[in-house]
Amino acid sequence: MKSIIPVVACLLVLLWNCGEAPAEPQVAAAPAAPEAPAVAAAPAAADTLRGAPPAASPLPVLAAFERAWFAGASDSVLACMSQRSIELALHRAGPPGGHFPPSQAAFLIEDLLNYGGTRECRVVRFEWKEDAPPEAEIAWTHLVGGEEIREKLVVRLALEDGAWRVACVAAH
Repeated sequence: MKSIIPVVACLLVLLWNCGEAPAEPQVAAAPAAPEAPAVAAAPAAADTLRGAPPAASPLPVLAAFERAWFAGASDSVLACMSQRSIELALHRAGPPGGHFPPSQAAFLIEDLLNYGGTRECRVVRFEWKEDAPPEAEIAWTHLVGGEEIREKLVVRLALEDGAWRVACVAAH
């Protein structure tokens, strides 16, 4: 019985990582929590980095996005995306660039993930500077017309209604 436990543990780890062990991302230190404004923020400014209350870390949303993109699960990818406007700029496999409402972005992302197979999708860098939204670089290897393409995606997160969301996916 004792010899089965390590085997089962290894299988669970492999299943969790979808068969691929991700490399440790380079993580920059998170900025200090923003100070509360002296005057109540206007509704339009409620989601800015300075005007919003401190939110939980954006890393769980980024991890969920990474897993969903790798699995080609467009519904799960869209659950991580902005509910207002999504910037997409993908050179060879998607739209060349623009801001899209969530309904249109849903169609584009679903088509993109179903068009070719994803071979790799992993966060290789994460950065969160004082006055800028969190940003990650993702290594993405996928098939386009039978050709294997390696791209670096820049993913930017935005704070919406107190929760982090992916607001931009752009080829780098």
